[in-house]
Amino acid sequence: MLLTWVCLCIPSCYDRNILDSKEGVSLPPVTGLEYTRSGDQVTLTWGIPSDIPPEISRPLSVNVQVLRYRPGVLSITRVDTHTLSGEPLTASLTVPNEDNAGYEYHIVVKLTGHLKESVYGYSSQIFSLGQTIIIE
Repeated sequence: MLLTWVCLCIPSCYDRNILDSKEGVSLPPVTGLEYTRSGDQVTLTWGIPSDIPPEISRPLSVNVQVLRYRPGVLSITRVDTHTLSGEPLTASLTVPNEDNAGYEYHIVVKLTGHLKESVYGYSSQIFSLGQTIIIE
């Protein structure tokens, strides 16, 4: 009977909303994420939304993460991370074309900014949700 009670109570203690949404100002994600590829060179393009809250300092930065993934295998390797300042709309990356048979590259692009007024004990840095593009 105790085991049944524990099994019923523990899942009710988990609140996903705490992890998914936080009170306060948030940044919208980048828009129109696309890429072009020429050999090993990949050029990303995106747009910055016009509805950036006034509580966030401008110019924003853009965080670009490159992850290498083999479908069917639960192993993701972070290849590179760049933070580009000055609200850029493009980025160029090298993604190897040879010796990578069976791998995909997942590129995650996020806006990042700082609050104009921060609260003591809390970070002033804010990230948007990431937009992901897959390069095979």
